[in-house]
Amino acid sequence: MAAHSGDSTTKSPDLFKEILNKYVDEEGAVLPILKEMQEEYGYIPPDTLTPIADFLRLSPSQVYAVLSFYNEFTTEPPGQTVVHVCNGPACRIRGGLKVERAVRRALGIQPGETTSDGQFSLKTSACLGLCAHAPAIQVNHDLLGEVTLAKVQKVLQGQDIEDIRADGSH
Repeated sequence: MAAHSGDSTTKSPDLFKEILNKYVDEEGAVLPILKEMQEEYGYIPPDTLTPIADFLRLSPSQVYAVLSFYNEFTTEPPGQTVVHVCNGPACRIRGGLKVERAVRRALGIQPGETTSDGQFSLKTSACLGLCAHAPAIQVNHDLLGEVTLAKVQKVLQGQDIEDIRADGSH
């Protein structure tokens, strides 16, 4: 797993306070707060659970119960490059399992894990919405369709997604 140094509430207290202050008068705001924390930090820093719970007048275990129920939330920092492999039916039929297997082998990790150097995280998704261009992956925030093993190799070598799309080779 990727290393994370420092306490996130002391590392960026203004951002953390800004997020909480948006929900001052909202009851049941645990989900929107966690969602925004995930968007801003890339994960939910474990050291924020107690302050979130205190802010919402909940126990930390109640906040953790919500966090752990939804698989899109994580308490682990993501790698620099997050590769989402689509596991939707169209992608699976068109070779998505081969794509996932190639990524797992190349990185030596399973879905939900991050390489020890913190460079890559692997996730799977029920559908990325590129069914017409299956199989598909998402690299950080960029979608890539018609993925081949050659394209996977280019992604893992750090080639820019736009360049991979422009290349058009399979």
